[in-house]
Amino acid sequence: MRSSTPSGPQRRCTATALAPAQVLILGAEHQLDQIDSTGPITAQMTNDAGYLQLQSGFGERFFNTTSFRFDDNDRFGSQPTFRLAPAFLIPETDTKLKGSVGTGFNPPTLVQLFQSFPDFNFFANPNLKPETSLGFDAGFVGIGIVLGLCGRLLARNSAAVGAGVGILVQGFGLLLIDLQFASMVSR
Repeated sequence: MRSSTPSGPQRRCTATALAPAQVLILGAEHQLDQIDSTGPITAQMTNDAGYLQLQSGFGERFFNTTSFRFDDNDRFGSQPTFRLAPAFLIPETDTKLKGSVGTGFNPPTLVQLFQSFPDFNFFANPNLKPETSLGFDAGFVGIGIVLGLCGRLLARNSAAVGAGVGILVQGFGLLLIDLQFASMVSR
């Protein structure tokens, strides 16, 4: 009998007010994933990470969140990621302009790498590589109206680029367009 036992992440986090409307959050995380088996498969993987986030307000109109994270995975190496998310308020019209850009890192799990479940048409692939991504979004929020544009770029052996546009009025979706383009990227 094979089983995968990921331990929940062990996290430590602290928040400090640096100045009015300036908050710094620092944290660390440790996660262990392991396969215990009476059969031929036994494996484990650890991921250690450190992160910081600065939440800032500049006056009454401009706000920003900046985040940085560094993951150290014992099987797939180290990877930094970031996110930048500004917002601008226009109180005269009760509207907000906002956006974000950021990167991501997602290594495969031990189950994806080593455990097959043929009854569910799932087969392990020990050659999987981590997913990395670049994502962005921009939006307009007004009285009862939300307009948004978002996109993502995934990189592994192939790259998928997606974009979406959505319009919401008082919580009802009027228009949603989701486009996805895929192309092979040689590595």
